[in-house]
Amino acid sequence: MRNLLFGLVAILTLLFGCKEDPIVPIALGNLDGRVVLKENDQPIEGASITTNPPTTSLVTDAFGSFSLSDIPSGTYNVRIEKDNLVTRLESVSVLPNQTTEATFRLEPDSLNNSAPSSPLLNYPVAGQVISISEEFRWYATDPDQDVLTFDLLIFNADQTETIELTTDTEDSSYVVDELKFGQSYFWQVLASDGTETTFSEVKPFKVEDIPDFRFSFVKEMENQLQIFTGNPGENGYQLTDCPKNAWRPRLSPLRNRLAFLANVGIETHLFTIDRNGDELTQVTTLPVTGFDNYQLDFSWSPDGAEFIYMNQNRLYKVNSDGSGLVEIAQAAIGWTFVECDWSAQTQNIVVRIVGTQPHNSQIYTIDQSGNFLNLVQSDIAGSTTGGAFSIGGDEVVFSQDVSGFEAPDGRQLDAQIFIRNVNTQQLINLSEDKPAGTNDLDPRYSPDGSLIIFTNTNNDGISPKSIYSMKLDGTDRVLLFENAEMPDWE
Repeated sequence: MRNLLFGLVAILTLLFGCKEDPIVPIALGNLDGRVVLKENDQPIEGASITTNPPTTSLVTDAFGSFSLSDIPSGTYNVRIEKDNLVTRLESVSVLPNQTTEATFRLEPDSLNNSAPSSPLLNYPVAGQVISISEEFRWYATDPDQDVLTFDLLIFNADQTETIELTTDTEDSSYVVDELKFGQSYFWQVLASDGTETTFSEVKPFKVEDIPDFRFSFVKEMENQLQIFTGNPGENGYQLTDCPKNAWRPRLSPLRNRLAFLANVGIETHLFTIDRNGDELTQVTTLPVTGFDNYQLDFSWSPDGAEFIYMNQNRLYKVNSDGSGLVEIAQAAIGWTFVECDWSAQTQNIVVRIVGTQPHNSQIYTIDQSGNFLNLVQSDIAGSTTGGAFSIGGDEVVFSQDVSGFEAPDGRQLDAQIFIRNVNTQQLINLSEDKPAGTNDLDPRYSPDGSLIIFTNTNNDGISPKSIYSMKLDGTDRVLLFENAEMPDWE
Protein backbone atom coordinates (compact mmCIF):
# COMPACT_ATOMS: atom_id res chain seq x y z
CA MET A 1 0.00 0.00 0.00
CA ARG A 2 2.81 2.36 0.90
CA ASN A 3 4.55 1.61 -2.43
CA LEU A 4 1.34 2.28 -4.30
CA LEU A 5 1.03 5.68 -2.66
CA PHE A 6 4.60 6.72 -3.67
CA GLY A 7 3.96 5.69 -7.28
CA LEU A 8 0.81 7.79 -7.46
CA VAL A 9 2.68 10.85 -6.20
CA ALA A 10 5.39 10.39 -8.83
CA ILE A 11 2.86 10.19 -11.67
CA LEU A 12 1.08 13.35 -10.50
CA THR A 13 4.42 15.19 -10.31
CA LEU A 14 5.22 14.28 -13.92
CA LEU A 15 1.80 15.32 -15.11
CA PHE A 16 1.52 18.66 -13.36
CA GLY A 17 5.06 19.69 -12.35
CA CYS A 18 6.78 19.94 -15.85
CA LYS A 19 6.92 23.31 -17.76
CA GLU A 20 7.35 23.64 -21.60
CA ASP A 21 10.72 25.15 -22.81
CA PRO A 22 10.34 28.59 -24.58
CA ILE A 23 10.83 28.86 -28.45
CA VAL A 24 13.70 31.28 -29.22
CA PRO A 25 13.24 33.16 -32.61
CA ILE A 26 16.06 32.92 -35.21
CA ALA A 27 17.96 36.27 -35.70
CA LEU A 28 18.15 37.36 -39.37
CA GLY A 29 20.44 39.73 -41.30
CA ASN A 30 21.30 40.81 -44.86
CA LEU A 31 24.38 40.54 -47.06
CA ASP A 32 24.95 43.04 -49.91
CA GLY A 33 27.96 42.14 -52.00
CA ARG A 34 29.83 43.52 -54.98
CA VAL A 35 32.26 41.61 -57.21
CA VAL A 36 34.97 43.55 -59.09
CA LEU A 37 38.28 43.03 -60.86
CA LYS A 38 41.17 43.45 -58.48
CA GLU A 39 43.30 45.52 -60.87
CA ASN A 40 40.84 48.31 -61.57
CA ASP A 41 37.65 47.73 -59.53
CA GLN A 42 35.60 47.26 -62.71
CA PRO A 43 32.30 45.41 -61.92
CA ILE A 44 32.01 41.74 -62.92
CA GLU A 45 28.65 40.70 -64.32
CA GLY A 46 27.45 37.08 -64.21
CA ALA A 47 29.66 35.84 -61.39
CA SER A 48 28.15 32.82 -59.54
CA ILE A 49 27.56 33.27 -55.79
CA THR A 50 27.09 30.34 -53.36
CA THR A 51 27.42 30.14 -49.58
CA ASN A 52 28.11 27.63 -46.82
CA PRO A 53 25.87 27.25 -44.82
CA PRO A 54 23.66 27.18 -47.92
CA THR A 55 21.44 30.12 -48.88
CA THR A 56 20.13 31.16 -52.27
CA SER A 57 22.44 30.76 -55.28
CA LEU A 58 22.82 34.01 -57.23
CA VAL A 59 24.66 35.67 -60.11
CA THR A 60 25.87 39.27 -60.09
CA ASP A 61 24.11 41.96 -62.12
CA ALA A 62 25.63 44.47 -64.56
CA PHE A 63 27.06 46.42 -61.64
CA GLY A 64 28.70 43.32 -60.13
CA SER A 65 26.19 43.41 -57.24
CA PHE A 66 24.19 40.73 -55.44
CA SER A 67 22.01 40.67 -52.31
CA LEU A 68 21.04 37.97 -49.79
CA SER A 69 18.12 39.14 -47.65
CA ASP A 70 16.74 37.74 -44.40
CA ILE A 71 19.32 35.01 -43.90
CA PRO A 72 20.19 33.64 -40.46
CA SER A 73 22.92 35.66 -38.78
CA GLY A 74 26.28 34.02 -38.45
CA THR A 75 29.48 33.36 -40.37
CA TYR A 76 29.28 32.32 -44.03
CA ASN A 77 31.89 31.12 -46.49
CA VAL A 78 31.02 32.96 -49.72
CA ARG A 79 32.23 31.35 -52.96
CA ILE A 80 32.53 33.50 -56.11
CA GLU A 81 33.14 31.91 -59.50
CA LYS A 82 33.51 33.35 -63.02
CA ASP A 83 35.05 31.93 -66.18
CA ASN A 84 38.69 33.00 -66.76
CA LEU A 85 38.90 34.38 -63.22
CA VAL A 86 40.39 32.75 -60.14
CA THR A 87 37.62 31.40 -57.86
CA ARG A 88 37.54 33.17 -54.52
CA LEU A 89 36.33 31.83 -51.13
CA GLU A 90 35.92 34.45 -48.43
CA SER A 91 34.45 34.40 -44.89
CA VAL A 92 31.80 37.02 -44.07
CA SER A 93 29.93 37.63 -40.78
CA VAL A 94 26.25 38.58 -41.01
CA LEU A 95 25.06 40.38 -37.87
CA PRO A 96 21.51 40.21 -36.51
CA ASN A 97 19.15 42.87 -37.85
CA GLN A 98 21.93 44.51 -39.86
CA THR A 99 23.06 44.66 -43.49
CA THR A 100 26.64 43.59 -44.01
CA GLU A 101 28.36 45.06 -47.09
CA ALA A 102 31.31 43.28 -48.68
CA THR A 103 33.43 43.70 -51.80
CA PHE A 104 35.03 40.67 -53.43
CA ARG A 105 37.98 41.22 -55.79
CA LEU A 106 38.80 38.59 -58.40
CA GLU A 107 42.00 38.14 -60.38
CA PRO A 108 42.31 36.89 -63.95
CA ASP A 109 43.12 33.21 -64.38
CA SER A 110 46.12 33.46 -66.69
CA LEU A 111 46.36 29.71 -67.13
CA ASN A 112 43.11 29.64 -69.12
CA ASN A 113 43.56 32.94 -71.00
CA SER A 114 44.54 33.56 -74.62
CA ALA A 115 46.23 36.89 -75.34
CA PRO A 116 44.64 39.37 -77.77
CA SER A 117 46.15 39.83 -81.20
CA SER A 118 48.74 42.55 -81.67
CA PRO A 119 46.90 45.71 -82.82
CA LEU A 120 47.15 46.64 -86.48
CA LEU A 121 47.66 50.38 -87.07
CA ASN A 122 45.29 51.36 -89.87
CA TYR A 123 45.60 55.17 -89.93
CA PRO A 124 47.87 57.03 -90.23
CA VAL A 125 50.15 54.66 -92.12
CA ALA A 126 53.91 54.81 -91.70
CA GLY A 127 55.39 58.09 -92.94
CA GLN A 128 52.04 59.73 -93.68
CA VAL A 129 51.64 63.52 -93.46
CA ILE A 130 48.41 64.39 -91.64
CA SER A 131 46.50 67.49 -90.58
CA ILE A 132 46.69 68.86 -87.05
CA SER A 133 43.42 67.11 -86.09
CA GLU A 134 42.96 63.51 -87.23
CA GLU A 135 41.15 60.32 -86.19
CA PHE A 136 43.66 57.56 -85.44
CA ARG A 137 42.33 54.04 -86.17
CA TRP A 138 43.49 50.50 -85.27
CA TYR A 139 42.20 46.91 -85.08
CA ALA A 140 42.67 43.94 -82.72
CA THR A 141 40.78 40.73 -81.81
CA ASP A 142 40.66 38.39 -78.80
CA PRO A 143 40.43 34.56 -79.09
CA ASP A 144 38.38 34.35 -75.88
CA GLN A 145 35.98 37.09 -77.01
CA ASP A 146 37.06 39.17 -74.02
CA VAL A 147 36.34 42.88 -74.06
CA LEU A 148 39.52 44.67 -75.10
CA THR A 149 40.74 48.03 -73.87
CA PHE A 150 43.36 50.09 -75.67
CA ASP A 151 46.09 52.58 -74.82
CA LEU A 152 47.10 55.04 -77.56
CA LEU A 153 50.65 56.33 -77.20
CA ILE A 154 52.16 59.14 -79.26
CA PHE A 155 55.86 59.98 -78.95
CA ASN A 156 57.96 62.91 -80.07
CA ALA A 157 60.54 62.56 -82.85
CA ASP A 158 63.26 60.94 -80.71
CA GLN A 159 60.72 58.84 -78.73
CA THR A 160 61.79 60.33 -75.39
CA GLU A 161 58.49 62.00 -74.50
CA THR A 162 54.88 60.82 -74.60
CA ILE A 163 52.87 63.59 -76.24
CA GLU A 164 49.38 62.08 -76.13
CA LEU A 165 48.29 59.28 -73.80
CA THR A 166 44.80 57.77 -74.01
CA THR A 167 44.20 54.76 -71.76
CA ASP A 168 41.56 52.09 -71.20
CA THR A 169 39.33 53.01 -74.13
CA GLU A 170 37.19 50.29 -75.69
CA ASP A 171 37.01 52.22 -78.97
CA SER A 172 39.33 51.34 -81.82
CA SER A 173 39.70 54.98 -82.87
CA TYR A 174 40.54 58.30 -81.23
CA VAL A 175 40.64 61.90 -82.47
CA VAL A 176 43.99 63.52 -81.75
CA ASP A 177 43.84 67.30 -81.98
CA GLU A 178 46.69 68.63 -79.82
CA LEU A 179 49.67 68.00 -82.08
CA LYS A 180 51.94 70.72 -83.44
CA PHE A 181 52.36 71.86 -87.03
CA GLY A 182 55.49 70.68 -88.82
CA GLN A 183 56.44 68.06 -86.20
CA SER A 184 57.38 64.40 -86.65
CA TYR A 185 55.91 61.80 -84.29
CA PHE A 186 55.59 58.06 -83.66
CA TRP A 187 52.52 56.17 -82.49
CA GLN A 188 51.73 52.80 -80.90
CA VAL A 189 48.66 51.01 -79.52
CA LEU A 190 48.50 48.55 -76.60
CA ALA A 191 45.62 46.03 -76.36
CA SER A 192 44.60 44.38 -73.07
CA ASP A 193 42.00 41.72 -72.20
CA GLY A 194 42.44 42.38 -68.49
CA THR A 195 44.99 39.58 -68.16
CA GLU A 196 47.55 40.03 -70.91
CA THR A 197 48.70 43.00 -72.97
CA THR A 198 49.94 43.01 -76.57
CA PHE A 199 51.75 45.77 -78.47
CA SER A 200 51.48 47.09 -82.01
CA GLU A 201 54.39 48.18 -84.15
CA VAL A 202 55.71 51.72 -83.65
CA LYS A 203 55.03 53.79 -86.78
CA PRO A 204 56.18 57.30 -87.75
CA PHE A 205 54.02 60.12 -89.10
CA LYS A 206 54.31 63.87 -89.58
CA VAL A 207 51.96 66.84 -89.16
CA GLU A 208 51.71 69.24 -92.08
CA ASP A 209 53.45 72.62 -91.91
CA ILE A 210 51.46 75.53 -90.55
CA PRO A 211 49.23 77.33 -93.10
CA ASP A 212 50.31 80.77 -94.20
CA PHE A 213 48.22 82.60 -91.64
CA ARG A 214 48.25 86.37 -92.10
CA PHE A 215 47.21 87.35 -88.58
CA SER A 216 48.99 87.12 -85.23
CA PHE A 217 47.53 88.25 -81.93
CA VAL A 218 47.51 87.75 -78.15
CA LYS A 219 45.02 85.82 -76.02
CA GLU A 220 44.90 85.15 -72.29
CA MET A 221 45.33 81.48 -71.39
CA GLU A 222 45.24 80.42 -67.73
CA ASN A 223 46.01 83.99 -66.62
CA GLN A 224 49.00 84.27 -68.96
CA LEU A 225 49.24 86.13 -72.27
CA GLN A 226 50.22 83.84 -75.16
CA ILE A 227 50.83 84.31 -78.90
CA PHE A 228 48.30 82.96 -81.42
CA THR A 229 48.00 82.93 -85.19
CA GLY A 230 45.02 82.16 -87.40
CA ASN A 231 42.31 83.34 -89.76
CA PRO A 232 39.36 85.62 -88.91
CA GLY A 233 36.40 83.85 -87.32
CA GLU A 234 38.57 81.09 -85.83
CA ASN A 235 39.92 80.65 -82.30
CA GLY A 236 43.45 80.58 -83.65
CA TYR A 237 46.43 78.28 -83.18
CA GLN A 238 48.56 78.78 -80.06
CA LEU A 239 52.23 79.32 -80.90
CA THR A 240 53.70 79.92 -77.44
CA ASP A 241 53.33 78.21 -74.10
CA CYS A 242 55.56 80.46 -72.04
CA PRO A 243 55.64 80.06 -68.25
CA LYS A 244 55.13 83.83 -68.06
CA ASN A 245 53.48 86.38 -70.35
CA ALA A 246 54.27 86.62 -74.10
CA TRP A 247 52.90 89.55 -76.09
CA ARG A 248 53.29 91.99 -79.01
CA PRO A 249 53.75 89.56 -81.97
CA ARG A 250 55.41 90.86 -85.13
CA LEU A 251 55.96 88.71 -88.24
CA SER A 252 59.22 89.19 -90.12
CA PRO A 253 59.04 90.89 -93.53
CA LEU A 254 60.56 87.62 -94.82
CA ARG A 255 57.57 85.78 -93.25
CA ASN A 256 59.87 83.09 -91.84
CA ARG A 257 59.99 84.02 -88.13
CA LEU A 258 57.71 85.64 -85.58
CA ALA A 259 59.09 87.98 -82.92
CA PHE A 260 57.46 88.84 -79.59
CA LEU A 261 58.17 90.10 -76.08
CA ALA A 262 58.19 87.79 -73.05
CA ASN A 263 59.06 87.91 -69.38
CA VAL A 264 62.30 86.32 -68.20
CA GLY A 265 62.30 86.60 -64.44
CA ILE A 266 61.68 90.27 -63.72
CA GLU A 267 62.98 91.40 -67.13
CA THR A 268 61.35 91.69 -70.55
CA HIS A 269 63.23 90.36 -73.58
CA LEU A 270 62.75 89.99 -77.32
CA PHE A 271 62.34 86.47 -78.74
CA THR A 272 61.75 84.86 -82.12
CA ILE A 273 60.21 81.54 -83.16
CA ASP A 274 59.69 79.88 -86.52
CA ARG A 275 56.25 79.82 -88.13
CA ASN A 276 55.38 76.50 -86.46
CA GLY A 277 56.13 77.91 -83.00
CA ASP A 278 59.49 76.12 -82.64
CA GLU A 279 63.18 77.15 -82.55
CA LEU A 280 62.71 79.65 -79.72
CA THR A 281 65.57 82.16 -79.72
CA GLN A 282 66.22 84.98 -77.26
CA VAL A 283 67.49 87.99 -79.21
CA THR A 284 68.24 90.55 -76.50
CA THR A 285 70.68 90.53 -73.63
CA LEU A 286 69.98 94.15 -72.70
CA PRO A 287 66.29 93.99 -71.66
CA VAL A 288 63.40 95.83 -73.25
CA THR A 289 62.23 98.38 -70.69
CA GLY A 290 60.02 101.45 -70.52
CA PHE A 291 57.18 103.11 -68.66
CA ASP A 292 54.66 100.24 -69.06
CA ASN A 293 55.81 96.77 -70.10
CA TYR A 294 52.58 95.92 -71.90
CA GLN A 295 52.74 99.06 -74.05
CA LEU A 296 56.33 98.32 -75.07
CA ASP A 297 56.92 97.67 -78.76
CA PHE A 298 59.71 96.94 -81.22
CA SER A 299 60.05 96.70 -84.99
CA TRP A 300 61.72 94.53 -87.58
CA SER A 301 63.92 96.27 -90.09
CA PRO A 302 62.41 96.31 -93.61
CA ASP A 303 64.81 93.55 -94.71
CA GLY A 304 64.16 91.37 -91.64
CA ALA A 305 67.82 91.40 -90.61
CA GLU A 306 67.58 93.71 -87.58
CA PHE A 307 65.36 94.98 -84.80
CA ILE A 308 64.90 98.32 -83.10
CA TYR A 309 63.76 98.34 -79.47
CA MET A 310 63.94 100.54 -76.39
CA ASN A 311 65.62 100.49 -73.02
CA GLN A 312 64.23 103.42 -71.05
CA ASN A 313 65.31 106.67 -72.77
CA ARG A 314 67.51 104.95 -75.37
CA LEU A 315 66.55 103.35 -78.67
CA TYR A 316 68.75 100.48 -79.90
CA LYS A 317 69.32 98.52 -83.06
CA VAL A 318 70.37 94.87 -82.90
CA ASN A 319 70.84 92.07 -85.43
CA SER A 320 68.13 89.41 -85.49
CA ASP A 321 70.59 86.90 -84.00
CA GLY A 322 71.26 89.20 -81.04
CA SER A 323 74.65 90.51 -82.18
CA GLY A 324 75.70 94.05 -83.07
CA LEU A 325 73.84 96.07 -80.43
CA VAL A 326 74.02 99.79 -81.33
CA GLU A 327 72.38 102.84 -79.76
CA ILE A 328 70.67 104.95 -82.40
CA ALA A 329 68.66 107.56 -80.46
CA GLN A 330 68.22 109.08 -77.03
CA ALA A 331 65.11 110.77 -75.67
CA ALA A 332 65.20 114.01 -73.72
CA ILE A 333 65.66 113.88 -69.95
CA GLY A 334 62.42 112.80 -68.27
CA TRP A 335 61.13 110.93 -71.36
CA THR A 336 61.32 107.21 -72.23
CA PHE A 337 60.71 105.34 -75.49
CA VAL A 338 57.61 103.11 -75.53
CA GLU A 339 56.60 102.25 -79.12
CA CYS A 340 58.29 102.31 -82.51
CA ASP A 341 57.89 101.38 -86.19
CA TRP A 342 60.30 101.30 -89.14
CA SER A 343 59.24 102.45 -92.64
CA ALA A 344 60.42 100.34 -95.58
CA GLN A 345 59.74 103.23 -97.96
CA THR A 346 61.51 106.14 -96.21
CA GLN A 347 63.74 104.16 -93.79
CA ASN A 348 62.58 106.58 -91.11
CA ILE A 349 61.41 105.47 -87.67
CA VAL A 350 58.31 106.63 -85.79
CA VAL A 351 58.56 106.60 -81.98
CA ARG A 352 56.26 107.35 -79.10
CA ILE A 353 57.87 108.68 -75.94
CA VAL A 354 56.27 108.98 -72.49
CA GLY A 355 56.97 111.49 -69.72
CA THR A 356 56.57 111.12 -65.99
CA GLN A 357 52.86 110.19 -66.26
CA PRO A 358 51.27 107.62 -68.62
CA HIS A 359 49.13 110.33 -70.21
CA ASN A 360 52.21 112.45 -71.12
CA SER A 361 52.99 111.25 -74.67
CA GLN A 362 54.53 112.58 -77.87
CA ILE A 363 54.96 110.92 -81.25
CA TYR A 364 57.92 111.81 -83.52
CA THR A 365 59.59 110.58 -86.65
CA ILE A 366 63.38 110.18 -86.52
CA ASP A 367 66.04 109.16 -89.03
CA GLN A 368 68.59 106.33 -88.83
CA SER A 369 71.05 108.63 -87.08
CA GLY A 370 68.58 109.37 -84.28
CA ASN A 371 67.72 112.89 -85.41
CA PHE A 372 64.18 113.95 -84.52
CA LEU A 373 62.42 115.03 -87.74
CA ASN A 374 58.68 115.66 -87.34
CA LEU A 375 56.30 116.00 -84.41
CA VAL A 376 53.34 113.75 -85.28
CA GLN A 377 51.31 114.21 -82.09
CA SER A 378 52.02 116.63 -79.29
CA ASP A 379 51.39 116.04 -75.60
CA ILE A 380 47.75 117.08 -75.38
CA ALA A 381 45.20 116.21 -72.67
CA GLY A 382 44.37 112.51 -72.60
CA SER A 383 46.51 109.43 -73.25
CA THR A 384 48.09 108.61 -76.60
CA THR A 385 49.01 105.10 -77.80
CA GLY A 386 50.34 103.53 -80.98
CA GLY A 387 52.32 105.01 -83.81
CA ALA A 388 52.63 102.92 -87.01
CA PHE A 389 53.60 103.93 -90.54
CA SER A 390 51.48 103.59 -93.65
CA ILE A 391 52.99 101.65 -96.57
CA GLY A 392 54.25 104.88 -98.13
CA GLY A 393 55.73 106.11 -94.87
CA ASP A 394 53.96 109.47 -95.22
CA GLU A 395 51.19 108.76 -92.71
CA VAL A 396 51.14 107.57 -89.10
CA VAL A 397 48.16 105.92 -87.40
CA PHE A 398 47.71 106.20 -83.62
CA SER A 399 44.99 106.48 -80.96
CA GLN A 400 44.16 109.41 -78.71
CA ASP A 401 41.76 109.65 -75.75
CA VAL A 402 39.65 112.61 -76.86
CA SER A 403 37.91 112.80 -73.47
CA GLY A 404 41.00 114.49 -72.06
CA PHE A 405 40.78 112.22 -69.02
CA GLU A 406 44.10 111.79 -67.22
CA ALA A 407 44.63 109.24 -64.47
CA PRO A 408 47.78 107.93 -62.77
CA ASP A 409 46.99 104.39 -63.97
CA GLY A 410 46.64 105.53 -67.59
CA ARG A 411 42.97 104.66 -67.91
CA GLN A 412 41.30 105.96 -71.07
CA LEU A 413 37.61 106.78 -71.54
CA ASP A 414 37.22 107.54 -75.25
CA ALA A 415 40.30 106.51 -77.24
CA GLN A 416 39.80 107.13 -80.95
CA ILE A 417 41.98 106.28 -83.94
CA PHE A 418 43.56 109.03 -86.04
CA ILE A 419 45.72 109.18 -89.17
CA ARG A 420 48.23 112.03 -89.39
CA ASN A 421 49.90 112.98 -92.68
CA VAL A 422 53.53 113.55 -91.70
CA ASN A 423 54.12 116.12 -94.46
CA THR A 424 50.88 118.15 -94.42
CA GLN A 425 49.89 117.50 -90.76
CA GLN A 426 46.35 116.70 -91.94
CA LEU A 427 44.47 114.72 -89.26
CA ILE A 428 41.63 112.25 -89.95
CA ASN A 429 39.43 110.71 -87.23
CA LEU A 430 38.44 107.08 -87.98
CA SER A 431 36.51 106.33 -84.76
CA GLU A 432 33.63 108.79 -84.83
CA ASP A 433 31.14 105.92 -85.19
CA LYS A 434 32.63 103.55 -82.61
CA PRO A 435 30.38 102.31 -79.76
CA ALA A 436 30.10 104.77 -76.88
CA GLY A 437 32.03 103.88 -73.73
CA THR A 438 34.72 101.94 -75.61
CA ASN A 439 38.34 102.51 -76.62
CA ASP A 440 39.93 101.89 -80.03
CA LEU A 441 43.58 100.90 -79.46
CA ASP A 442 46.72 99.45 -81.12
CA PRO A 443 45.96 100.50 -84.71
CA ARG A 444 48.08 99.24 -87.63
CA TYR A 445 47.74 99.22 -91.40
CA SER A 446 46.77 96.13 -93.37
CA PRO A 447 49.44 94.72 -95.74
CA ASP A 448 47.82 96.43 -98.74
CA GLY A 449 47.26 99.69 -96.86
CA SER A 450 43.50 99.77 -97.48
CA LEU A 451 42.35 98.87 -93.96
CA ILE A 452 43.21 99.50 -90.33
CA ILE A 453 43.34 96.62 -87.84
CA PHE A 454 42.87 97.51 -84.17
CA THR A 455 41.64 96.44 -80.74
CA ASN A 456 38.35 97.60 -79.23
CA THR A 457 37.34 97.19 -75.60
CA ASN A 458 35.09 98.70 -72.97
CA ASN A 459 36.69 101.61 -71.10
CA ASP A 460 36.16 99.92 -67.71
CA GLY A 461 39.63 98.36 -68.04
CA ILE A 462 38.50 94.80 -67.19
CA SER A 463 36.24 93.76 -70.09
CA PRO A 464 37.37 91.36 -72.86
CA LYS A 465 39.11 92.80 -75.89
CA SER A 466 38.33 92.05 -79.53
CA ILE A 467 40.13 92.72 -82.81
CA TYR A 468 38.42 94.59 -85.67
CA SER A 469 39.24 96.01 -89.07
CA MET A 470 37.82 99.12 -90.75
CA LYS A 471 38.33 101.18 -93.88
CA LEU A 472 40.53 104.28 -93.90
CA ASP A 473 37.46 106.48 -93.56
CA GLY A 474 36.33 104.64 -90.42
CA THR A 475 33.47 102.72 -92.05
CA ASP A 476 32.78 98.96 -92.23
CA ARG A 477 33.99 97.94 -88.77
CA VAL A 478 34.34 94.13 -89.00
CA LEU A 479 34.93 91.79 -86.04
CA LEU A 480 37.91 89.50 -86.75
CA PHE A 481 38.84 87.85 -83.42
CA GLU A 482 37.06 87.77 -80.08
CA ASN A 483 38.89 87.79 -76.72
CA ALA A 484 42.09 88.86 -78.47
CA GLU A 485 44.35 91.92 -78.63
CA MET A 486 47.64 93.35 -79.97
CA PRO A 487 47.01 92.40 -83.62
CA ASP A 488 49.62 92.04 -86.34
CA TRP A 489 48.62 91.66 -90.02
CA GLU A 490 51.40 90.90 -92.48
